Amino acid sequence: MDEQEQWWVVRAQTGDREACEALLKALKAPLGRYLERLLGNTTLAEDALQQTLVVVWRKLYWLQNPSLLRPWAYRIAHREALALQKKERRWREQVREEVLLENLPEAPLVSVELEKMTLLEHLSPASRAVLLLHYEQGFRLEEVAQILDIPLGTVRYLESYAMGYFSLP
Repeated sequence: MDEQEQWWVVRAQTGDREACEALLKALKAPLGRYLERLLGNTTLAEDALQQTLVVVWRKLYWLQNPSLLRPWAYRIAHREALALQKKERRWREQVREEVLLENLPEAPLVSVELEKMTLLEHLSPASRAVLLLHYEQGFRLEEVAQILDIPLGTVRYLESYAMGYFSLP
């Protein structure tokens, strides 16, 4: 993280609205890219991004070390994405149950074009998060473990598993 962002964190924590806006603007694009790749759905990613930025704004004063802003923000984004994904899944299941109860033919809720699927979309959310944070966002594996709140050994396993998946014929 650069010194400018650290300065914005300190100023935002003292109530400087312009610094807070600049900080959120600096976080918006990289977090948005991460969430879109993680969720594979632009609409869900936008919702998760908005919720993430709200949480960052509300809890910024809790951040004791301004240099840890990025890992902290990515951890919040990851948690918000998983919560939103879980909520979306429950909503789909509820809609399916209602459709079945009404004896209507079930229409597919999400149409997926097989030509546009990538190998990344076939990975578990945990493996996908590790690859995106490490290779696309540039975090060290130790930082990825902190962001995802899982042991470093698990991060290494998920990375190894995912990379093995990509090397399949």
